[in-house]
Amino acid sequence: MVYEYNSKIYLAEVALNVKDLESQTAFYHQLLGLEILNQSENQVLLGAGGKPLVRLIKTDDISNPKQSYGLYHMALLLPSREDLANVFKHLLDLKVPLVGGADHGYSEAIYLEDLEGNGIEFYRDKPVTVWDIREDGRIIGVTEELSAQDIYQLGKELDPFVIAEGTRMGHVHISVKNSREASVFYQESLGLEDKFTIPHASWIASGAYHHHLAVNEWGGKNLVRRKHGMVGLAYYVVEVENKEELLKVFAQSQTSKAITQWLSSSEFSITDKDGITAVRMKSPDVPLVNKEKGYSKEVVRVINYKQGAAGTVINRIYQYVRFYGAPVHEVPKDSPVNDVPEYNGGANPIDPPVLRKPELKFEYKLIDPPVLEIPEYTGGANPIDPPILEKPEYNGRVNPIDPPVLEKPELNFEYKLIEPPVFEIPEYNGGANPIDPPILEKPELKVPNNPEKPKTPGISTPEKPKTDTPNNLPKPNPKENNPQNNNKVLPNTGLETNSNIAIIGTLALSIIGLAILKRKNNQ
Repeated sequence: MVYEYNSKIYLAEVALNVKDLESQTAFYHQLLGLEILNQSENQVLLGAGGKPLVRLIKTDDISNPKQSYGLYHMALLLPSREDLANVFKHLLDLKVPLVGGADHGYSEAIYLEDLEGNGIEFYRDKPVTVWDIREDGRIIGVTEELSAQDIYQLGKELDPFVIAEGTRMGHVHISVKNSREASVFYQESLGLEDKFTIPHASWIASGAYHHHLAVNEWGGKNLVRRKHGMVGLAYYVVEVENKEELLKVFAQSQTSKAITQWLSSSEFSITDKDGITAVRMKSPDVPLVNKEKGYSKEVVRVINYKQGAAGTVINRIYQYVRFYGAPVHEVPKDSPVNDVPEYNGGANPIDPPVLRKPELKFEYKLIDPPVLEIPEYTGGANPIDPPILEKPEYNGRVNPIDPPVLEKPELNFEYKLIEPPVFEIPEYNGGANPIDPPILEKPELKVPNNPEKPKTPGISTPEKPKTDTPNNLPKPNPKENNPQNNNKVLPNTGLETNSNIAIIGTLALSIIGLAILKRKNNQ
């Protein structure tokens, strides 16, 4: 085994399809401090200490990378906690928005995104002695609060800011449709082992590392299957020790029914069912001395160059060679040809040419990130997993959307309440219609035994006039007053006739008065 943690694989560069090559180059180079190792019209290769880490490829696609399966984040492993602190302090001082930060038990990490939404993780590994390693080889990860204040105070201000030499690609986290199936696929294709699995996510690795690859289905089941040239992940490179290991991996990929394609005699690609050309397997043909760093002991060449005003000639011997940069014995016809830029100086002959930094033309708004308290970790190994919140007990009505019952505020002003009058409703005593008025009992009618004749109102009976008729007048003979017997009848001047005339006159006056009153009202 030639790699750390007894791993049979080594992660190299991650290639991204980008819409704005110039702006993305400025982001990774000027903001994140990666070196430009190679640059052309359509591609830019960036890295640290001469080691490739990120390749940017210009594409005409304008889709959103989060709408398709592909890259969740790429993780750059820093050599030490101090190097992580320098990056953390640099980003916060520039007020670059961070997605989050977490302590995973085996590592400390911070998260952000580039200008087109590709996820980026910077992390450092803790000593193996503090890892939660189980007897069956599983390595359990957690998501706890990051000691952000301690890390920030540990950081130093670097001018100019460059990423630490020795930084490498630690792991790649990808978004898939089915995490269980994807985990089994990569285990069978690359010979990896399951280190930690939860519903909807899995972490796998070679040897005793916590994870080289991670898969999750947090994006949902309805994302777009990746196609060639889509914005986001183009591919990532996985290296093995030699050609024999490469052929072994190829044989394993055939048993897993993976879609494979040879790109050269020392490189082939693997595409999964979600359309991710995830892996480009490479093998070196150069003898290795320091296998962990991938250096060769052969002397490439001696360069003479002048330095300073005196023109002193300095001889430099450069001994660095990427072990996967060995010549290819058999190059296919469709292999791309990369133009080597003209060498413009520099002490190291294999150093990239001195290129002018592109002008930063994109508008980058630095927003002060809000200071958020990280909730207590309730599960899940990925730090971007949303925390599991307990639902409060429902104390309301049938509808859970009903507003909460609020207590009425205390009434601070004097308010006199006037009691309304109380009306007693009589008892309902009958009637089919409830709206009918109640039936009232009739009062008892008391009739006297000898009722008096009611007097006519307003009419007074005149008293009989006193006459001087003598009492000794003879009584009239009825026979004499009979009209049959005697046609001559004397006029009756008695009291009854006068009373009737008075009644008739009163009625006539009343009728005349009413007529006059009505006429006045009409006028």
